Amino acid sequence: MRACGWILVVVLIVLSTWALLSDFHSVPLPNEIIAETANQLKETPEGLRPELLGILESRLPIESVQVFLAQGVPGQDAIILALPYDSSEEEQASHWPIPWPRLSKLLAQGPAHPQDVFEQRKGIRYVHHVYPVDVAAKQYLVLTTPFHSSMIGQSLPWIGLGFAVLFAVLLWYSRHNA
Repeated sequence: MRACGWILVVVLIVLSTWALLSDFHSVPLPNEIIAETANQLKETPEGLRPELLGILESRLPIESVQVFLAQGVPGQDAIILALPYDSSEEEQASHWPIPWPRLSKLLAQGPAHPQDVFEQRKGIRYVHHVYPVDVAAKQYLVLTTPFHSSMIGQSLPWIGLGFAVLFAVLLWYSRHNA
């Protein structure tokens, strides 16, 4: 009978952990279009980059994506080099530091292959999709997707872990006091 209890504890821990980590799964992005844009950005003059980023942004299947070109700086925050034009077709301010520490750290390292960075800031979870544009200059195309989890969706895995710990303590207690 105790074996069934321990099996329940393990199942609860596995399911709760999976539910907590699955919050970071992202919406599938069209990698071919993004890779094509990253290659075009390398050859595009600086003044035309916002237009190219705007075209990419309009071709993405989800609306809540921030698209920008960034440059990693060792020992400092990465900086935004270019943003897509806004609805007024005016160029956005650039050359300001990126507010995400994990993303800045990755860009400073200079990854040679596309990578994803998971980060939380001010209660919102983000996934940064990083695509190399010019590795030597540490320039990267970054697509950032925010996730707004519901309160119930965030608390159920923690409740499951709490029950798993409670069952484990009760099973341990019953074994030593039997």
